Amino acid sequence: MEAAMDLMSAIKGGNIKVYSVLVKNPRIHAIVNADGAVNWDIMKPDTTTAATPEKVDTSAGEFALSLQQYAIEDAFITYTDRPGSMTLQIDDLDHSGKGDFTQDVFTLKTQTSIGGISFLSGLIPYLHNVKASMDADINIDNKTSTYTFKTDKIAINNLKLATEGFFRLLTDSTYGMDIRFKAPSTDFKDILSLVPSIFTADLEKIKTSGSTSFSGYVKGEYTPTMMPGFGINLSVKNGFVQYPDLPKPIKNIQLVVDVTNPDGVPDHTVINMPQAHLEMDSAPVDLRLLVKTPVSDLYVDAAAKAKLDLATVNQFYKLEPGTKLAGLLDADIAAKGFLSAIEKSQYDKFDAQGAIILKNMLYSSKDYPDGVKVNELQAQFTPKNLNVKQFAGQYREPTSMQPAK
Repeated sequence: MEAAMDLMSAIKGGNIKVYSVLVKNPRIHAIVNADGAVNWDIMKPDTTTAATPEKVDTSAGEFALSLQQYAIEDAFITYTDRPGSMTLQIDDLDHSGKGDFTQDVFTLKTQTSIGGISFLSGLIPYLHNVKASMDADINIDNKTSTYTFKTDKIAINNLKLATEGFFRLLTDSTYGMDIRFKAPSTDFKDILSLVPSIFTADLEKIKTSGSTSFSGYVKGEYTPTMMPGFGINLSVKNGFVQYPDLPKPIKNIQLVVDVTNPDGVPDHTVINMPQAHLEMDSAPVDLRLLVKTPVSDLYVDAAAKAKLDLATVNQFYKLEPGTKLAGLLDADIAAKGFLSAIEKSQYDKFDAQGAIILKNMLYSSKDYPDGVKVNELQAQFTPKNLNVKQFAGQYREPTSMQPAK
C-alpha cells in the first residue's frame, strides 16, 4: 500500500490532507458458510451497557481527513455463498477514483477494468472469464448516502452497455436502488461474445449477421431477507454464425427470452422462452420453456424437437480437438404441469409425452478415447413413466475416474 499526503497537515492535526492512496495486489476471499455466518464480520460485539451514559465533551477533538484520489491495482476477489451454492471470482481488477471527498455533494470520476469475471450458480456457469470495463462519473450525496450515475462506457467482452440510476444506503444492511441498462448495439456478434465457448481470439473472424436487443432493470430494496425486483429481456432475429474454417453455418437463429421478478420474492420469478430456433443445414432445432413458482411448486411448460445427424455437427460447430461424434437423433418431447403432481402421484394432472430415438451414437474425446456407444435407444415419455423400449450400447468408465491399482 502506498500513500501521498501533506506532511504538515498530519503534524498539525485537524484536517489531514491525503493526496492519493494506492493499494496493490489485494487478495480478498469473502465466504458465507453453511450456517450463514460470514468471515468478514470480525468486530467484537459491544458488551457495554448504556443505562447511565456519561457526557463526553467532543468539542475539542474534531478530526477531518480529505482524500483526492485512490487506486486499486491487480486485485483478486472471490465470493463464496455456500448456502446459495454460488461462487463469484474476479481476476485482475484495476480501479481508480478521483474527487473532492471533503464535500457533502461531489462527483467521483471512476475507471474500472477487469481481466476476468466467473460466476457459478449450482452447476451452471453463467459467466466464465468474462472481460469487463467501465468509466463512470458518480454523483455522491453524503447527506442522503445516495450514488447517482449515468454512463454508456460499459463493456462486457464485446457487448457495450449503457446504464443509469441510483444506489442508496438506507441502513447498515438495507440498500435501495433503481438501475436500468440496455445494449445500444444490435450486432448479433456482440451478444455472441458472452458465450464462453465462442469468445476466442478468432471471434472477429467468425461470420455473423442478425439483429439483437438486450435490456433490463433492478429496482427495489435489498435487505438480509429481501431482494430487489429485476427483469431481463433478450431477443435475436435472423441470426447467422459461421466459423472461418468450417464449411457450413448455423442459420435462422430466432430467440426470445424474458426473465421477470416484480418484487424480489424468489418464488415470483418467471422465465419465459417462447421461441428458440436454429437450423444446421436443413435440420431445425426448436425449443420453448416457461418456468414459474420455482420455490413453492415448480411449474414447467417445455418442449423440444430436433432431428439431427450428429456426425455433421463438426461442420457447423468447432468441437474440441480429438472429439468424435456420430449417430442419428430424433427427439420430440413436451412436458407441462406442476412438479408436485408427480411427487403426489397425480399423473393425470401432469402432461408429459413424446419420444427420443437414438441410433448408432458414438462420442469419444482425447481424454476419453473409449467413449460411449449407443447402438439403439428408444424411449417413450408419459407422466407416470419413462419407458425404454430398446437399449443397446457400450460404456467404459474413463481412466481418470478409475481407482488406482
